[in-house]
Amino acid sequence: MIHFRLLGAVDLRTADGAEVTSVLRQPKRLALFTYLTLASANGFQRRDSLLALFWPELDDSRARAALSRALYRLRDGLGDRAIISRGNGELRIDSQVVRCDALDFQAAMADERLEEAVRLYQGPLLPGFHAGAAAELEGWFSDERDRLARLYAEARQSLARQCETAGDSPGAVDHWRAVANLDPYESATALRLVQALERAGKRAEALRRAASHATLLKAELGVEPGADFNRAVDELRRSKVRLEVLPERATPDPGSSAAVSADQKRGPLTARQRFGPETWIGYSALVIIGMLSITISVITAAMRGTRDSDAGSAQTVQAIPETENGNAIAVLPFANLSTDPEHEYLSEGFAEELRNALAQVPGLRVASRTSSAWLKDRPVDEIGARLQVAHLVEGSVRLAEGRHRLTVRLVSAQNGYQLWWGAYDVAHPNLFSVQEEIARGILDALEARLAHHGDRLTTERATEDAEAYTLYLRGRHYFRKYTEEDLRRSIAFYRQAIERDSGYARAYAGLSEAQNFLGDWVGAEHVYRDALAAARKAVELDPLSPDGHVAYAHLLLWHDWDFGGAEREFRLALELDPSSLAAHEWYSASLTLLERHDDAVAAARRALHLDPFSAAMSLNLAEALRIRGDFDAAVMEAARAVELDSSQARGYGIIMLSRIAQRRYTEAIEYARQAVERGLSQLHLAYALGWAGRHKEAREILRAVEARSQHEYTPPALLAYVHASIGENDRAIELLEQSRRERSALTLYLKGWDWGPLSADPRFVALVRSVWSE
Repeated sequence: MIHFRLLGAVDLRTADGAEVTSVLRQPKRLALFTYLTLASANGFQRRDSLLALFWPELDDSRARAALSRALYRLRDGLGDRAIISRGNGELRIDSQVVRCDALDFQAAMADERLEEAVRLYQGPLLPGFHAGAAAELEGWFSDERDRLARLYAEARQSLARQCETAGDSPGAVDHWRAVANLDPYESATALRLVQALERAGKRAEALRRAASHATLLKAELGVEPGADFNRAVDELRRSKVRLEVLPERATPDPGSSAAVSADQKRGPLTARQRFGPETWIGYSALVIIGMLSITISVITAAMRGTRDSDAGSAQTVQAIPETENGNAIAVLPFANLSTDPEHEYLSEGFAEELRNALAQVPGLRVASRTSSAWLKDRPVDEIGARLQVAHLVEGSVRLAEGRHRLTVRLVSAQNGYQLWWGAYDVAHPNLFSVQEEIARGILDALEARLAHHGDRLTTERATEDAEAYTLYLRGRHYFRKYTEEDLRRSIAFYRQAIERDSGYARAYAGLSEAQNFLGDWVGAEHVYRDALAAARKAVELDPLSPDGHVAYAHLLLWHDWDFGGAEREFRLALELDPSSLAAHEWYSASLTLLERHDDAVAAARRALHLDPFSAAMSLNLAEALRIRGDFDAAVMEAARAVELDSSQARGYGIIMLSRIAQRRYTEAIEYARQAVERGLSQLHLAYALGWAGRHKEAREILRAVEARSQHEYTPPALLAYVHASIGENDRAIELLEQSRRERSALTLYLKGWDWGPLSADPRFVALVRSVWSE
């Protein structure tokens, strides 16, 4: 039996499994054999019809000679029994000798064996084939290709309805997705898919799919979806969010090859570690990543070869090697080759946005920003092994005379060989105008490794104003420095971006985060109100972006103490982006405050799994473990964070608190000193001294800090901790009441610190109850 595959790929093999290359490598012979195979279902085919169809450019004698040669080659490769002749004028394929998937598919459809038909249809008929100058033959192939695709769509639609009747929502989603991918412009099908996703509990994906369909119609056809589509999507947006259980993921073993020596340092402190000389303890460090901006409009698996553009040039150097992690990639921080270090935000921002754009591609796993940055100066093979990626993207940005010179390379993490490179010369501030081209070039080189091409990726730009986007990047750059001065600069840049584009949702989300963190420095109520307004605006402008929901949830949690509302927003952010580190981290913190300790630890482990070399993520897990009461495990995880970044003051603070809980005061004092040396308030040392019974030393530190607090904001809860440790309970209660009135975030850690005898005081009990009941 000869096996002939035509759907999704082309393959022709004899009974012994040998590939018939003499047919597959000659387009006209392949087309003739395909036509005879499919048309033979209707009986014999006349030679005269074949001549006109296949060789319209030749006269009769030359066309007959060409047909005879083609038939001779077919019989030579397939055997004499494959093609049957009747007289001198008619031909057909012997179906007892040749088995074809396209014919089997049609037979399955005729017998209503729909699941078998779906299995057989692996893609369009004879994909990529063109008949050249034979226009009529080209039309026949096109019609046949469309006819089979319609049959396949009918099978999928019937199976989708059967699944809906049976209550099989995931099955319905699979079938409607397949139909929608056949015709992405059909709004009725897109709506059925959106509704199926919602019934399957995938509300966020349903909303993304709806937005993607509307964007596609507007971008490529210049039309809007119909009223029925828009009405149904509006109802979906107003419906109640369905929450899903998040899986727990294991974190890397601190003793494994992921462990590093203590002298390996990173840059400035992350998250809240620099929040004022008297601000930080008990906070979870915030890492804002995943803010997508310039994105890819359409990336498909059909893109191949070398790309050249007005902006620059690109080249694929060699094939991607086969490796276990062939579909995994890391984007390393880009080098700033400009003479002005202030332009660091451009190289930093471009690398991150390229990372986020690639992360949108189904089948491609992209390493996190923090872990990629931590390993950037290591040998390529070590980076690949630790991040479990096969490919690395590296590059540089140089600004000179108002233009950017951007160079990007894709290299193998196995041996450092260059696989693709691109060089671009772009006018300022339109650096990101070439991002789509660069992403496509990288995907072209990686295409062979992407087993799943997925849906068409269609997303909108966050802003069309290049200058607004540049201002946004500068705001984000200064936000990450986490000092009072830099937070104010960040706020100023975010506001300038919003002035240029009042609909820029991500700028509002960034503004909210910066204002919220500044409030921790200055303790001003109006700063929190402004932050809350900005977060609400971000969500209003772009309800599908996780950034606004994370910013809003953060304020609901730490300032409004609306625990239920915060959890809903965090869960919605995770529905929209399951890889959002900020959402996972702060969601873990909210679960800790709700005393759902096992869930908090699981969420923290998930964040660390996503970003295994992030000291901030390790500290988040350590804090969740400490508050759950797993003090030794908390110390181990905090120690791992300090190994990753020896400047991590918070890590020493967590160890200090764990040792106090274990009544190991000598160790607690030593770790408190190290924490203070690295930037934490002296009040932490005073707290440890107080619990060790060294009240005189603790009071000396306390009085000095209180004297400075007359002109320098100090969170009252932090002062209360120390007063309680030396037995001054009345003063501690006064300060905690003040902290509650101010709605200071540190008030929420009443359950996470050791208060000694004060914890049994009726005033303290009432205070705790009032905080969690507001």
